[in-house]
Amino acid sequence: MKLNFCPKCGNKLEDNSFQCHSCGADLSSRLGPSSFKQEHLINEIIQASFLERITAWLIDIAIVLSVTIPLSFYVNFGYFYIYSYVYNSIIGFFYFWLLELLNKGRTIGKLILRLKTVNKDDFGKAKTSKLFLNNITKPTVFLFFDVLIGLLINYVQENKNNKIFRATQLLAEVIVIKEKKSSNQN
Repeated sequence: MKLNFCPKCGNKLEDNSFQCHSCGADLSSRLGPSSFKQEHLINEIIQASFLERITAWLIDIAIVLSVTIPLSFYVNFGYFYIYSYVYNSIIGFFYFWLLELLNKGRTIGKLILRLKTVNKDDFGKAKTSKLFLNNITKPTVFLFFDVLIGLLINYVQENKNNKIFRATQLLAEVIVIKEKKSSNQN
């Protein structure tokens, strides 16, 4: 069934909109067969760029370090570097994992840049176990190798639709997308 006006706010809709651009109402249940909805969603989704994702990670890791460095100085001053890395890995992992799990796929850095992590198949909320796997290397030195392997895989597969920047992201079957700006926000 084709909708010309939003049932929530009455705003005129663009052809085949799955969301009202005025009030943000979800119109996907009124678009018809699920294959059509999936095809329409794929055309509407914009993946986050590498630079956007690095910027969000830098914001997030600065937040984690603002907690772990003072903790390392206060608790274990004599072994600062060893404990700092341990605290950063543990606290950082829980920061990334729990925020994405409880905040609709968004950490504070992603929230600021209007990005979120979603399931790559249906663009819905990713499962707990997939978010766990996706975030395992983010606060560690292994992130460098994770990105290197992911970029290599992306280059070899020449995958234009789903840009995978990390190997754990590929294993977790998640992608990072841009959230649409609502037209009523100025």
